Amino acid sequence: MLLEVLGLANQYGFVELQSAMSEYLKAVLNIHNVCLIFDIASMYGLRSLCDTCCLYMDHSASDVLQSEGFLALSLVCIPVVLVVLVGHGGTLALCDGFLIKTHTLFNH
Repeated sequence: MLLEVLGLANQYGFVELQSAMSEYLKAVLNIHNVCLIFDIASMYGLRSLCDTCCLYMDHSASDVLQSEGFLALSLVCIPVVLVVLVGHGGTLALCDGFLIKTHTLFNH
């Protein structure tokens, strides 16, 4: 239901509601919902939420790959998520058309 309301907020331009819902979704991200939330964030062009999902997936790469949510990703999002997961370990990753800096494991 929450994601449907987010879609309506996006459709009708309720920016404050969309922002508040995005912040809530950031707070409740977990292995079971991060792929679904990323899919929705990507579809609605919610860059901040997308970035947060990408960072979460980067930090939990192996768990994300084994999750049911990963298997349910839209065909558009699968390559993007794979880039993020392959970038695990400190590279620039493509996330919904934006380059983001992922964490680094080693100092160069």
